[in-house]
Amino acid sequence: MEIRNTITYVCNTVAKTKISMNKVLTLCVLTGLVGIFSISCEKEKPTIINEEELITMVKIVFNPTAGGTPKIWSFNDPDGIGGTNPILSADTLASNIVYNAEVFFYNTANGANELINKEIEEEDKDHQIFYTISTATGINIVYSDTDGNGNPIGLKTKWTTASKTKGEINLQLRHKPNKSNSGVKQGEILNAGGETDVEVLFPCVIE
Repeated sequence: MEIRNTITYVCNTVAKTKISMNKVLTLCVLTGLVGIFSISCEKEKPTIINEEELITMVKIVFNPTAGGTPKIWSFNDPDGIGGTNPILSADTLASNIVYNAEVFFYNTANGANELINKEIEEEDKDHQIFYTISTATGINIVYSDTDGNGNPIGLKTKWTTASKTKGEINLQLRHKPNKSNSGVKQGEILNAGGETDVEVLFPCVIE
């Protein structure tokens, strides 16, 4: 009788132990799954994308250093590519004159009149405006402003005209150019890299 009771006790103990071990194993598996799920969730955090501002209008204002009436170049395409043709105008520049020029970028879509220059100034190290002269050899363009690293931005420039001529000036606003590459600080766009936010080809007439 004692032997039978002992065997029954042992069997019951083993059974209880198995049940307890099963609970422990189940708990460990669940804990592991929760940990893996947590790590997986951490990896799936969304990336915040810094959207670029929409630019539909570009205006350059030329102020003669010796005084006089400002000259204005402007490009406006409020409905973007594929819609109504953009409006482009460019005043004639005088020969043998020095102009302090400033360029302004706007978003005029849907009736807006938002100036984008503030965003460019806040992210000055990530922006540079390039002015590529085509044919119009009677003009020299020099940067007048710099970013936090002492590299050019191009919102403000000095234009010096010489002989009478006609040509074109290609304006490009680049996002994240490599300003340390050869020629970039001097306004050469060839090695600049980055992405073009806006590009306008202005007719240039010097008389």
